[in-house]
Amino acid sequence: MMMETSTPEIIITNSGETILETHPETIPRKRKDSTNSPLTKHIKHGSVPHCEYFLHRCLQIMEDKGKTRDSKKLTDLWQRLSALRRHLSCLRCDELCYFDKAVTHPYLFTGNQEILFCENCFDIICKAKTLEHGSEEAREAFELKKKKTPDSEISKNNTLTQLDSDDVALISHCFDKLEHEFTDIPNLKDICGDYLTTCRAIIQLDKYFFPWNDREIVTTQDFKEISWPFLKESVDMAHEADAEDPDSEYIYRILEESMICVNMAHGLNVEGSVTGGSEKGGSEKGSFATSGNTDKLSNLMLDDRK
Repeated sequence: MMMETSTPEIIITNSGETILETHPETIPRKRKDSTNSPLTKHIKHGSVPHCEYFLHRCLQIMEDKGKTRDSKKLTDLWQRLSALRRHLSCLRCDELCYFDKAVTHPYLFTGNQEILFCENCFDIICKAKTLEHGSEEAREAFELKKKKTPDSEISKNNTLTQLDSDDVALISHCFDKLEHEFTDIPNLKDICGDYLTTCRAIIQLDKYFFPWNDREIVTTQDFKEISWPFLKESVDMAHEADAEDPDSEYIYRILEESMICVNMAHGLNVEGSVTGGSEKGGSEKGSFATSGNTDKLSNLMLDDRK
């Protein structure tokens, strides 16, 4: 499904205000113009797009709390990491919008920045409008995997998107009447790439954030034996203190997902992903991409894409 280039764009001003811009000559705010830099210690929620805010908070917690080998100090990280992923994943399939373009309607984005769709799911929903109402194929097309339901476990509260009745009605209206006005989300792919690199820093206990780590972590077996026991202890403490915080199963899954995405981006064999080891019969010696690491990963916040 092709999207019009003259439809309203999503513009995030430096004050954090979301506006709808219909003038093609207007240029959206670039990442390099963001206040989100290593020199900025505190960014107020709402002053930048939510995904950028949660990226900053994750890096800030890692930089401030990772200096000593104390897993308790990292407990604030996991809720923010989960929130960051929610703002980077498709509402329908709950997959990261990194390899597939992310789209939304400006009206939806203004009310809830977690309402976004990968281009593939957008096309599926648009085509499903012609299907027989109530058919199995139609129900499957409109199933939103990231949507929180009354039956969702309390531990999933920070991993799923809360939609109220107004959100649901507006989504239906936008797909029914305003399909041609859906547009790309500026910079989301870049921020998603930053999220993946942040996850890699967590997996590898990168020395910038975790200077006490003197061991190299390059294989999935290294991750299981060195990183994960330390990280899991922190996740379990956070979840025990607040049942709505993500549990270790979820954090393990999204770190696994990030490794697979990084390896795919680097064109590597993904058998070395976390579950590619003994748990699923893959290679125990599988490795994940480490190229591109910098001495100071907090530079992710600058517009220095390669």
